[in-house]
Amino acid sequence: MRLVLFLYNMHLFLQKSVPTNQNLLYDTEEQARLALVGDLDMHINEQGLIYNAAFDDSKVFYGQNYDNCQYNSPMFSDYINSQIEWLLPYIPQKSIVVEVGCGKGFYAENIANKRTDCQIYGFDSSYSGEQSKQTNLRFYKEYYNENYANIKPNFVISRHVIEHISKPSAFLKSIRKTMQNGAMLFLETPDTEWILKNNVIYDFFYEHCSYFTENSLANILSESGFEPIEIKKEFGEQYMWFLAKANDKNKRETPNDTFEIKNLCKQYAENREKTIFAIKDKIRALNGKHTFIWGAGAKGVTFVNIFDHQKKYIKGIVDINPSKQGKFIAKTGHPVIAPANLAQELNKCTILLLNENYYSEIKNMLCQMNIDCDLEIL
Repeated sequence: MRLVLFLYNMHLFLQKSVPTNQNLLYDTEEQARLALVGDLDMHINEQGLIYNAAFDDSKVFYGQNYDNCQYNSPMFSDYINSQIEWLLPYIPQKSIVVEVGCGKGFYAENIANKRTDCQIYGFDSSYSGEQSKQTNLRFYKEYYNENYANIKPNFVISRHVIEHISKPSAFLKSIRKTMQNGAMLFLETPDTEWILKNNVIYDFFYEHCSYFTENSLANILSESGFEPIEIKKEFGEQYMWFLAKANDKNKRETPNDTFEIKNLCKQYAENREKTIFAIKDKIRALNGKHTFIWGAGAKGVTFVNIFDHQKKYIKGIVDINPSKQGKFIAKTGHPVIAPANLAQELNKCTILLLNENYYSEIKNMLCQMNIDCDLEIL
């Protein structure tokens, strides 16, 4: 029995005491250091789903102070616009569209503007805006579930939500109960295969308790009453787009082969400590310079908690989101500053960039601000 458990429930790594809410920032350094923590105990099961065995739902909060907004970035806004343009032809005329996990409502508002023939509903407990003045757009400050089956959506959108769900099959089945056969579902979620292949240490977060590959998500969709129609990998192959149709007849008799993903997990687990040591050596070599991280999102929060939890080597985190500036990072207490603050540095600074997709945008921004610095992609 122990051999079977080893083969079908492989352990990747254990990381103790990580912040449980990467997208909650704090008003003072003292508050930040008291942030709630939990463990990352990452495993892969027989279906190829990678999950945190130590995850505790009660430690994660998605209230109005939760802020994962990326729309301040022109590059990211362009990415979202291109995604919506791709999606619109799949949305039938006069549809009822539900966005599950609408955040601050920008995506739902964009669709409502482009498709005035459709009725759009956005659901998110962290939604902090007022009710929309658009007659075809309505927000609910709560979770979407089968109690809203009376809405009868033709199209459901859920972007970067399923990775936050500890029971993804139950989540999808709950959504499925609100949809009639033939209705469409669009999912976007990180591609774990990209994380593993690139040995990205700071892309495993407590909030993300479930990680998917193309095969594992297709299997769970099938089990939950959906038929995958189209799959795309975008954003430098970091994200997966899944378009699926509500179809109870689409049942996979056997799971897809998980040999390749388990082999990637094995390689990642074997290389993880070596990769961590190499990054630590690089950061220590920068000691004495003014070193910053760009981006106070989940990657940035995770990075400083792994590599500079005592705040010895990283002076701060730069972010273009005004609502994050002046705040402090969970557990480490690193300050979040605006790009303009870099001009106050007396010495030339080094900025470590954790996502190369933003390199050109940031480089151009710094040039326009006449800020001389070394911008390095990790």
